[in-house]
Amino acid sequence: MKIFRLLLISLVAVALFAQSPSSVQQTAQKLDAALYAQTTATTATTLTMTPPAGQSVYIWQVDIQNCQDATGISADAAPTSITTTNLGSLAFQMGSGITTNVGICEQTFSVSYPTGLKSTVPGTAVTFVTPTYITHQEIRINVVYSFAP
Repeated sequence: MKIFRLLLISLVAVALFAQSPSSVQQTAQKLDAALYAQTTATTATTLTMTPPAGQSVYIWQVDIQNCQDATGISADAAPTSITTTNLGSLAFQMGSGITTNVGICEQTFSVSYPTGLKSTVPGTAVTFVTPTYITHQEIRINVVYSFAP
């Protein structure tokens, strides 16, 4: 009987002093969600993504379209490159497009990074630098990104 009573007291003590599990997430922010998007179709320009101090830029998707206006390009041009900073040596090479596709945009490149492409140096801006386009050409670049530690 004493063993039963001792066991019952132990079980009651465990139930009284038991704690529920606590959350391990320190912030309510969802760190794997894209929050921002930038786009440009301007020749020789820079898209800049500047994170808060100590945070990194996470690239989630990059879409590039090669476009021509209603006049169209008259001849193919040598390929040009869209360059980046703070993403290692990431660059995208673009041609002038096909001369027969007057007035349209072609999806040239699209990549998604399911776990995010993290910038190399935290607290430092990431840039995408577009080249100088040939006459009647336009390259559209869309970048989807977020900031996180």
